[in-house]
Amino acid sequence: MPVIDHCWRTETGWPSCTNCLGLRPLPIVPGSSSRPVPGFDMQILDDHGDRLPVGQVGALVIKQPLPPGTFIMLWNASER
Repeated sequence: MPVIDHCWRTETGWPSCTNCLGLRPLPIVPGSSSRPVPGFDMQILDDHGDRLPVGQVGALVIKQPLPPGTFIMLWNASER
């Protein structure tokens, strides 16, 4: 069995990046969580909030709107 890495966050409640084998198997790269799960618009930004080209290191952000069931509450701000 191949080992398929993914990125799961408690805040999202499910994987946000993975190799969705049911959609289209992608090459397995050790240490890579592959591609964003459908419904997530993930981008890499620099310190000024500008998008970076492919291959550059920056902050991973998720653009709104988020998929249903994601971030059902904000940390220490459940009333929001």
